[in-house]
Amino acid sequence: MKKNIYIIITLLSFIISKDLDGIGYVSFIDGNCYVENIVLDRQSYPLLGNLIFNHDIISSVDNSTCEILFNDNSSLIKLDSNTKIKIYIDDFSKTITLINGSVYGKTAKIDEKFYIKTIHNDIYLNDNAVWVSTSINADEIISLKSNLDIFNNYKKSRIQLVQFIGYKINRTGKVLEDGTSEFPKYILENKINEQKKSDYNNIDIIFHDDDLVPQYRKIQKKTRESDGFYFSFSSGPRYIRNDNFFNIGFFPFYKNKNFTFSAKLDFYLNSDGKISKSNWYDKNNFLEKINFIYEFENYENSFQLYAGEIEKVSFGNGYLVNSISNSFDYPYNNFGIDLKYKLGNDFLNFRFIIPSIRDYFREGGVIGLHSSLFLSHRFPLTLGFGFFQDLNVFSQYRFIYDFPNDYENYKGLPSRNVKAAEFDFNFDFIKNMNYEVSLFGELVGIWYPENIHYARNNGTGSIGSVEVAERKGVWGMMTPGISVKLQNVHEIKFSNNYNSAGFYPSYFNTNYLYNRAVYFKIDQPLDFNNQNFMLLSEQIDMLNSFAINEELTEFMLPKEIYPMILNKFNPSPIRGFTIEYNYTFRNKADFSILFSRLTQTIPLLVNNAYYTLESNISIGDGYLKNISNLDFYFQNIFFIGDSDKQELVLGANIGLKITPVLSLIIDLSQVYYDSDLDGSMMKELDFLNFGLNIGASF
Repeated sequence: MKKNIYIIITLLSFIISKDLDGIGYVSFIDGNCYVENIVLDRQSYPLLGNLIFNHDIISSVDNSTCEILFNDNSSLIKLDSNTKIKIYIDDFSKTITLINGSVYGKTAKIDEKFYIKTIHNDIYLNDNAVWVSTSINADEIISLKSNLDIFNNYKKSRIQLVQFIGYKINRTGKVLEDGTSEFPKYILENKINEQKKSDYNNIDIIFHDDDLVPQYRKIQKKTRESDGFYFSFSSGPRYIRNDNFFNIGFFPFYKNKNFTFSAKLDFYLNSDGKISKSNWYDKNNFLEKINFIYEFENYENSFQLYAGEIEKVSFGNGYLVNSISNSFDYPYNNFGIDLKYKLGNDFLNFRFIIPSIRDYFREGGVIGLHSSLFLSHRFPLTLGFGFFQDLNVFSQYRFIYDFPNDYENYKGLPSRNVKAAEFDFNFDFIKNMNYEVSLFGELVGIWYPENIHYARNNGTGSIGSVEVAERKGVWGMMTPGISVKLQNVHEIKFSNNYNSAGFYPSYFNTNYLYNRAVYFKIDQPLDFNNQNFMLLSEQIDMLNSFAINEELTEFMLPKEIYPMILNKFNPSPIRGFTIEYNYTFRNKADFSILFSRLTQTIPLLVNNAYYTLESNISIGDGYLKNISNLDFYFQNIFFIGDSDKQELVLGANIGLKITPVLSLIIDLSQVYYDSDLDGSMMKELDFLNFGLNIGASF
């Protein structure tokens, strides 16, 4: 018994001793403030320098204010008059509950999460400053350094407020721009000062124990978020398609309010000292090196137009359109259009994409659109619909492959149109500031201009029992799926997959513009088994319709047909799962990995297992010392083994700071296809950029 009492006393003393460690101190006081702590059973009228403890409830009276600086010296809270707050700190976060009145909160970049909570909203601060006033009917908020993330407790949804604009959020979550609020004088002065500094990149105010004088600011460096003209230059060796070049690049950049213009004007000198014209085919190439961006947003609506380079567009959950891009094979550019429009918060989103304008002048063109509708906060279901169409999968192949000068001797192929649609949904089952659980799914259909003929098991159950089958369309499902988000940092997703015969997951993927039609070469015309597996007569006729020479030995095969000659076409439905993990750290570092495994329900000759593997690492400036950026990406979709690389895309980009204006950039990118028409289906195409980048701004 005595032993148990001793253990209890020891534990209680440990808990109390932790609470007796001050979490901060009173750094400023004017008038009278009052502190009470029910946990520690204490009350006091604090003086300048007095410690503040966990669970303290702090009040200010008329014409009084006090300021609390926390022990990390990177966050503070200031109480205006007639204000009451409660402080709670755990191992992961600081939470300031604003009971009534108004406060000013400020943080530098800190590892802990910092929240100001009212009965209406949870307000998240990191490297930001905000003023909040609360009442029973509404919150009034203004952010003074950057856009502000808020979680509304009524709507159970996130809100982002634009800096320097006052907002009123009422008890039902309706947001209004509020220009009538009477902000305290010090907030108005703060706003003016921050607006003056917003064109500059300042060092965080972070104190260390060995700092005698805090360094509020080091070098003021103008950023590309500021209006103005900028210019950068790069040069260095580069390896492209088995050739060595010396690269010289000029990169102008201009920003004026919502409009941004940039260009990548780069030239490549070959070993003979002559300028390569491979990325300057004609006058249209100049257009393809230019980027235009126009962005407009307020709280309710936003409009974004990107013209030029397009990076990784996905629809829904990516089961049809997954990270399609027109710029993965730089310096071979495409000029595309990506338009995004948001109508109201939690209402309607619309997206429209054309990856390549030039494609329309080559008797082709790719177009896609996606729209999503949020139904209600009482029933938080988002429904999405997407449509994607390739007007001619054969429109660009003669510009991708190195055909000989007598290309005119090759047969032309008729236009081939592929259409696809998807339906996706997401239901927010649980949603708060730090924890989210949602259910999701996606249904996909793809339609071809004529029937696809293939051999399948006749249903007797024995491998090798064959019958001919045909279909003009395929379908796939990613459902049901569940997503769990923790602390706005970790996300885990799991979903079941069930697909028809011939379905290709993520059909429109990163390198779709390259592999929508694939070159294939054999020594003699196709017969029933010269591919080391059996072909039916219907399949041979279908494959021969894509021959580009009279001898029927060279082919351009559509993406959905090509798996047949690799013996990886799935002739029966397949089922499996997909699991994905995403990690985000303070908008500075992102890591994601996705793995999928699918198997046939009734195998034909061999029971193939189909895999998808994707990974991405992105680290921005300011996270790793002397590293301006670090990016790595890997994607291989629906492959059956190590040698199946037709869909593989691999790359890395690393920027190393040498001086404030001098950087060393390492760039590596690799895809696979038979670029030189030698019959090797898995020919590497890789290029390495290794050079110096010198930048200057004006």
